Amino acid sequence: AIPAPTAEVTRPVASKLRSASGDIVCGGSGGRVVRLYLEVARRSFARFAAYRGAVVGGVFTNTIFGMIHAYVLLAVYEQRDSVNGFDAADAVTFVFGAQAMLMVVRAFGWDELANQIRTGDIASDLQRPADIQAWWMAQFLGMSVFFAIFRGLPPFFGGWLVFDEVSLPDPATAASF
Repeated sequence: AIPAPTAEVTRPVASKLRSASGDIVCGGSGGRVVRLYLEVARRSFARFAAYRGAVVGGVFTNTIFGMIHAYVLLAVYEQRDSVNGFDAADAVTFVFGAQAMLMVVRAFGWDELANQIRTGDIASDLQRPADIQAWWMAQFLGMSVFFAIFRGLPPFFGGWLVFDEVSLPDPATAASF
């Protein structure tokens, strides 16, 4: 005879996964689930930090493209005082703000999940005892935090150093952003 399933057998496996400290890292309730996703975000941050040469090249490229774009706009503002409500300082600040945010929001696309689906590697992700959307969001957030610090701030401050027109936001506005 086949024994009837017990609560122990039917409980999801995810609720039984524990870290070395005894914390539930996946499943369970409350804030304990967050630990898994914080670790995923931390690993994603570290993954992008491994490519220092690419970061330096990206910062250089974004800064140079920002300068080219800013000089073109400054040439326009020599002929006009305002364009669509922007003055020269607003336009140049916008240029370097946009250059700073390019990689943070992945303006050129983010295809890691699409590649996982196309190759079939998503099957291993679906077998994890974790929410796949939260997993990929944690990876994206770790990557975005890295790019905000190391690919976003240097071009913006480079523009601020070169152009008098670039204005820094007050700390309260920057924090709320």
